[in-house]
Amino acid sequence: SAATVYQEDMGPLSLKIVDTPGFGDTRGRAFDEKHTKMIVDCVKELGQVNAIAFVISGRESRLTPQLKYVLMEVCAILPNAAKNNIVAIFTNTTSPLYLSFDIDALSSMVEHQVTPERHIFIENPYVLWERCRRNTGKVDDAAVQRDLVKAFKDAGENLAKLFAAMLTMPAMNTTEFERLYNLRQAIESSTMKILAELDCAQEEQKNLEHQKKEIERAKTEEDMNKQYKK
Repeated sequence: SAATVYQEDMGPLSLKIVDTPGFGDTRGRAFDEKHTKMIVDCVKELGQVNAIAFVISGRESRLTPQLKYVLMEVCAILPNAAKNNIVAIFTNTTSPLYLSFDIDALSSMVEHQVTPERHIFIENPYVLWERCRRNTGKVDDAAVQRDLVKAFKDAGENLAKLFAAMLTMPAMNTTEFERLYNLRQAIESSTMKILAELDCAQEEQKNLEHQKKEIERAKTEEDMNKQYKK
């Protein structure tokens, strides 16, 4: 429900991760607008960012309406320069071999081709660890242990790939995010004003049509009765 900054220090690497609130709030679009403002304010305080990470379920075979809406909302405040700093993190999958999601759909939405070295595949090994604990003694423990070790190794390699990609990304000044947000707000405000004026014009048009019919009816009645003196 808020944009939260987490700082993680790992040896020579220090990360500030902005965990953003979700879009598509069931309480309505007003809450999504509030979330957008939270993100912009949080990013503005940081002064600069290096990477924009889209976290997507790799098992989704298509761009769902929900995900499409989220991408549209996020891209609306992304400067053009930021598109070179996008990484796509596909969860619930360990490699491109098991990826169901259509990468071209993502590229189409962000209007940018996310390169293969910025595709990260993560099957959360800690989830597998919990599953392993529940099934200890019920299945082949040696096979589970072997697969669990591999899961942690694969996750570590993919995270290393993510960090390597981040190191190649130039830092972006976050004032551009605020400028785009304010521009978007101004456009939406103008659009609402135009729509309101259009509604008034349509209402006036209906009134005019109604009056025109009344005049035609009265004229027809007058023509029918003009031969009568009383």
